[in-house]
Amino acid sequence: MIGINHLIRGHGTYVDDEKTLRASVAGILEKVNKLISIRPLKARYNGEIGDLVVGRITEVQQKRWKVDINAKLDAVLLLSSVNLPGGELVSYIYK
Repeated sequence: MIGINHLIRGHGTYVDDEKTLRASVAGILEKVNKLISIRPLKARYNGEIGDLVVGRITEVQQKRWKVDINAKLDAVLLLSSVNLPGGELVSYIYK
């Protein structure tokens, strides 16, 4: 609970009827200059460029795989984007 004088409301916060800035989730307070936000203790993964991701293949289609990476949505991995050692191409054989 923080007075809202000269502060900017960020993610995970709201202003109540008494004009007090409050957290809407349990988490860690982050303050950058006047921006106040709350980083949730439990949250789904939100990937960024350059991240190394480990996931579980949930669906195999002809030209792509769907991968559960514990995010809001499944990731899509195009088979044309997969590079195997020795420069081999990926092929999937139905048994």
